[in-house]
Amino acid sequence: MLIQFVVENFRSFRDETVFSMRAATNVERAPGAPDLAAGSTTLRCAALYGANASGKSNFVKALRFARDLVVRGVPERGRIPTQPFRLDSASAEAPSRCEIYLRADSGQTYGYGFAARADAIVDEWLSWVDGDDEREVFSRSGNDFTFSPEIEASVQDFLRLVSSATRDNQLFLRTTREFKRERFPPAFQDVMVWFEFLLVIIEPDAKFVGLIRRADEEPAFRAFLDEVLVRADTGISSVRTERTEVEVGESVNPSELASSFGPGRAEFLSKDGATFRLDLRLRHGDSPDAGFGLEDESDGTVRLLELAPMLFLAPKTPRVFVVDEMDRSMHTTLTRWLVERFVTEAPGSASQLVFTTHDTNLLDLEVLRPDAIWFAEKDASGASSLFSLAEFKREQIEQLGGELEQGYLNGRFGAIPFLGGSTRLAGPQEGQK
Repeated sequence: MLIQFVVENFRSFRDETVFSMRAATNVERAPGAPDLAAGSTTLRCAALYGANASGKSNFVKALRFARDLVVRGVPERGRIPTQPFRLDSASAEAPSRCEIYLRADSGQTYGYGFAARADAIVDEWLSWVDGDDEREVFSRSGNDFTFSPEIEASVQDFLRLVSSATRDNQLFLRTTREFKRERFPPAFQDVMVWFEFLLVIIEPDAKFVGLIRRADEEPAFRAFLDEVLVRADTGISSVRTERTEVEVGESVNPSELASSFGPGRAEFLSKDGATFRLDLRLRHGDSPDAGFGLEDESDGTVRLLELAPMLFLAPKTPRVFVVDEMDRSMHTTLTRWLVERFVTEAPGSASQLVFTTHDTNLLDLEVLRPDAIWFAEKDASGASSLFSLAEFKREQIEQLGGELEQGYLNGRFGAIPFLGGSTRLAGPQEGQK
């Protein structure tokens, strides 16, 4: 689970900016609002609002930057894509910093972070977190490494060997991927698995790779797609996959073939020495013809198909889904249905959904708690900040009589384009909590 993300000096986030999924202590759960994750004080769902160019997508990009640096790293002589704040000279020379507090699949909570310039990792650290107690697993300053005395001496010797093989421009955590995972303490395995497999980032133009193949191989997933498409009133009554054998050269692999058709449009499967093209076929209404392809469907239906695996996977393994522009191409009622379905599909699940949106229909305390509603805003210097609805006083919110949507559109919380004529509530930007 994602507990907290901190970013500093990355794109429009000049100053230290904190996004938290911890439940606020001063918030009462509304009757229809999403529950917390089972046995925890961590939210399962959060929405981020803001004007165009306010920093919403930069928040998602910051998470992707951290994930890519951990999972992929950079080439031996490559530069780290830090993208510091560009509107003042001091920030341009300063490192970019990311810090994440997470709960791994094992149940252990960790804090992991790093600071980096384009040419080198400046600092890196990992800690065990138990309540208010935080104990260092390792820390790094440049090429100087320190390991916890709680780690067995022989394992520390191995870690020092790995640290000596860690390049200036590479995270130590990334270097551990070059060795057998079981040789490292559980903390390293837990955090790497979280970044590589449990943090799922879906950008506006992203395709859910493997959608068609999963539908081909898993009848349960295919039936789930049928249900989602029918309930969402898309006009589609069922889906099936179609296999077509293709002749390919020995040097061509299925992934190369798929890329030539465009992401998400076709997938390829090699089986028993043969290669098959997989296409998704969609049946409308009672028509016996199931010959409609993705190219025949609306952008909204395609977007729904891209997000459907999220609903299917959420109850199975706790994942963190981060979706930029959740409402892209979709009707407002469909977006709301997706959010509500994510929470109700697996009550008590530890899966989370964090999304950016302009859809004000979701500004409803029956859907989202105040501490799950976040706003991004830029100041006069071009720097972005984040704040949640829970940072406003309760009586300020109650003044709106439950009309959060209208209050937001009227500029009462900020985080909208300034067009003049709006009266904003005094809130976190004025020091009131």
